[in-house]
Amino acid sequence: MYSYNKGMTCFWSGILSSIEHFDSIGLKKRPGVIQFVKVLKEQNVRCSDVKWNGQDLRKQEVDEVFESIACYDMNTINTGYMCSICDPFLILICQLFTVNIDHWYLKNKMEYRNTKGGKRLLTFGSNRSHFYKK
Repeated sequence: MYSYNKGMTCFWSGILSSIEHFDSIGLKKRPGVIQFVKVLKEQNVRCSDVKWNGQDLRKQEVDEVFESIACYDMNTINTGYMCSICDPFLILICQLFTVNIDHWYLKNKMEYRNTKGGKRLLTFGSNRSHFYKK
Protein backbone atom coordinates (compact mmCIF):
# COMPACT_ATOMS: atom_id res chain seq x y z
CA MET A 1 0.00 0.00 0.00
CA TYR A 2 1.29 3.45 -0.86
CA SER A 3 0.92 6.43 1.40
CA TYR A 4 -0.61 9.38 -0.39
CA ASN A 5 -2.21 12.70 0.29
CA LYS A 6 -2.94 15.62 -1.97
CA GLY A 7 0.39 17.19 -1.03
CA MET A 8 3.19 18.08 -3.39
CA THR A 9 2.16 16.35 -6.61
CA CYS A 10 2.57 19.25 -9.05
CA PHE A 11 4.89 17.22 -11.31
CA TRP A 12 2.43 14.36 -11.71
CA SER A 13 -0.61 16.65 -11.89
CA GLY A 14 1.01 18.79 -14.59
CA ILE A 15 1.74 15.74 -16.70
CA LEU A 16 -1.68 14.17 -16.17
CA SER A 17 -3.43 17.40 -17.18
CA SER A 18 -1.45 17.47 -20.46
CA ILE A 19 -2.06 13.94 -21.69
CA GLU A 20 -5.34 13.39 -23.52
CA HIS A 21 -5.34 9.65 -24.23
CA PHE A 22 -4.02 6.89 -22.01
CA ASP A 23 -4.66 3.92 -24.30
CA SER A 24 -0.94 3.62 -25.14
CA ILE A 25 -0.38 2.52 -21.53
CA GLY A 26 -3.45 0.31 -21.41
CA LEU A 27 -5.85 2.67 -19.64
CA LYS A 28 -9.26 3.69 -20.94
CA LYS A 29 -9.53 6.88 -18.89
CA ARG A 30 -7.39 9.41 -17.02
CA PRO A 31 -5.88 7.71 -13.95
CA GLY A 32 -5.20 9.16 -10.55
CA VAL A 33 -1.64 10.03 -9.60
CA ILE A 34 -0.84 6.74 -7.84
CA GLN A 35 -2.23 4.57 -10.63
CA PHE A 36 -0.41 6.69 -13.24
CA VAL A 37 2.99 6.38 -11.57
CA LYS A 38 2.42 2.67 -10.91
CA VAL A 39 1.63 2.03 -14.58
CA LEU A 40 4.66 4.08 -15.69
CA LYS A 41 6.88 1.92 -13.49
CA GLU A 42 5.24 -1.28 -14.78
CA GLN A 43 5.68 -0.17 -18.40
CA ASN A 44 9.22 1.10 -17.94
CA VAL A 45 11.31 0.41 -21.04
CA ARG A 46 14.70 1.34 -22.35
CA CYS A 47 13.85 4.54 -24.23
CA SER A 48 15.65 4.23 -27.54
CA ASP A 49 13.27 6.52 -29.47
CA VAL A 50 13.96 9.74 -27.56
CA LYS A 51 16.42 12.54 -28.25
CA TRP A 52 17.23 15.10 -25.59
CA ASN A 53 18.22 18.58 -26.80
CA GLY A 54 18.87 17.18 -30.28
CA GLN A 55 21.16 14.38 -29.10
CA ASP A 56 20.57 10.64 -29.04
CA LEU A 57 20.81 9.22 -25.54
CA ARG A 58 23.95 7.12 -25.07
CA LYS A 59 23.47 3.50 -23.98
CA GLN A 60 24.60 4.39 -20.44
CA GLU A 61 22.03 7.21 -20.27
CA VAL A 62 19.27 4.90 -21.54
CA ASP A 63 20.24 2.38 -18.84
CA GLU A 64 20.32 5.10 -16.15
CA VAL A 65 16.84 6.34 -17.14
CA PHE A 66 15.50 2.78 -16.93
CA GLU A 67 17.15 2.15 -13.56
CA SER A 68 16.02 5.48 -12.10
CA ILE A 69 12.37 4.73 -12.90
CA ALA A 70 12.65 1.14 -11.68
CA CYS A 71 14.05 2.40 -8.35
CA TYR A 72 11.55 5.25 -7.87
CA ASP A 73 9.89 4.88 -4.46
CA MET A 74 6.12 5.17 -4.83
CA ASN A 75 5.90 6.14 -1.15
CA THR A 76 7.51 9.50 -1.98
CA ILE A 77 4.79 10.69 -4.38
CA ASN A 78 3.30 13.12 -1.85
CA THR A 79 6.64 14.62 -0.81
CA GLY A 80 7.33 16.18 -4.20
CA TYR A 81 9.35 15.08 -7.19
CA MET A 82 12.65 16.72 -8.05
CA CYS A 83 12.45 17.02 -11.83
CA SER A 84 15.94 16.94 -13.28
CA ILE A 85 17.36 18.72 -16.31
CA CYS A 86 17.33 15.48 -18.35
CA ASP A 87 14.44 13.87 -16.50
CA PRO A 88 13.85 10.09 -16.60
CA PHE A 89 10.06 10.30 -16.33
CA LEU A 90 9.81 12.96 -19.06
CA ILE A 91 11.92 10.70 -21.27
CA LEU A 92 9.69 7.70 -20.52
CA ILE A 93 6.51 9.72 -21.16
CA CYS A 94 7.94 10.91 -24.48
CA GLN A 95 8.64 7.26 -25.38
CA LEU A 96 5.39 5.64 -24.19
CA PHE A 97 2.96 8.30 -25.42
CA THR A 98 4.85 9.13 -28.65
CA VAL A 99 4.87 12.82 -27.79
CA ASN A 100 7.43 15.62 -27.81
CA ILE A 101 8.07 17.64 -24.67
CA ASP A 102 9.45 21.13 -24.08
CA HIS A 103 10.39 21.70 -20.46
CA TRP A 104 11.30 25.25 -19.48
CA TYR A 105 13.34 25.45 -16.28
CA LEU A 106 13.48 29.14 -15.46
CA LYS A 107 14.58 30.53 -18.87
CA ASN A 108 16.27 27.36 -20.14
CA LYS A 109 14.46 25.05 -22.54
CA MET A 110 15.03 21.30 -22.62
CA GLU A 111 13.66 19.45 -25.63
CA TYR A 112 12.58 15.82 -25.54
CA ARG A 113 11.78 14.51 -29.02
CA ASN A 114 10.31 11.18 -29.99
CA THR A 115 12.12 10.05 -33.14
CA LYS A 116 9.09 8.02 -34.24
CA GLY A 117 7.26 11.29 -34.88
CA GLY A 118 5.73 12.76 -31.74
CA LYS A 119 1.97 13.15 -32.11
CA ARG A 120 1.84 16.40 -30.16
CA LEU A 121 3.92 18.79 -28.10
CA LEU A 122 3.53 18.94 -24.31
CA THR A 123 4.95 22.10 -22.75
CA PHE A 124 5.89 22.42 -19.10
CA GLY A 125 7.60 24.98 -16.94
CA SER A 126 9.30 24.71 -13.59
CA ASN A 127 11.33 26.64 -11.08
CA ARG A 128 13.09 25.59 -7.90
CA SER A 129 9.84 24.58 -6.19
CA HIS A 130 7.02 24.11 -8.73
CA PHE A 131 6.28 22.22 -11.97
CA TYR A 132 3.34 23.17 -14.15
CA LYS A 133 1.68 22.80 -17.55
CA LYS A 134 2.34 25.84 -19.76
